[in-house]
Amino acid sequence: MGLLRFALWIFIFLIAIRLIGRLLRASFHFEIITPQSHGNQRQPPGGGQPGRAAADMVQDPSCGAWIAAEHAVKINAGATTQYFCSQQCLDNYRKKLNG
Repeated sequence: MGLLRFALWIFIFLIAIRLIGRLLRASFHFEIITPQSHGNQRQPPGGGQPGRAAADMVQDPSCGAWIAAEHAVKINAGATTQYFCSQQCLDNYRKKLNG
């Protein structure tokens, strides 16, 4: 009976740890960085506009920030378009490419 009780407590402990991890990840999941805010504001997906989905999110290759494509600084690189959260990140990316 003691081993069963111990196993139950371990199971409850692991479930609690998993739920806490999910809550922490969820609290940082919806940050959108725009050129105007550059990380100073948190906005819901879609830029705070009702009915908008976060389907147009892109990742900045320089700093790794996720931004709304409509607010990004864009450059065409051959057949693809690259998106940056700010002009500063674009400049840093170009400096890295040029050495």
